[in-house]
Amino acid sequence: MALFEGFRATNVWKAFTLNSIVAALVIFIAMYVKGKLDTYTDKKGHTVTRNTNATSIIVTLVSTFAASFLAFTFMHFIFDYGSGQLAD
Repeated sequence: MALFEGFRATNVWKAFTLNSIVAALVIFIAMYVKGKLDTYTDKKGHTVTRNTNATSIIVTLVSTFAASFLAFTFMHFIFDYGSGQLAD
């Protein structure tokens, strides 16, 4: 049961639009997490950039996976997205 019943990936442009929404959400969350892990503000208020380390990469990878999973789940409940070849 989708919130928006009429907007499903039944043609190319609707599929592109829905996929672009998912991609934008995932990319935004990945960039936000990566930026938070690689920069911090010192006590004087200056922004300091750190080098990327293995922990930053792993946390970004895991958070991006979680973000994409959640984005696809929300899109499924909102637009009934993800039916693939099953869409009418």
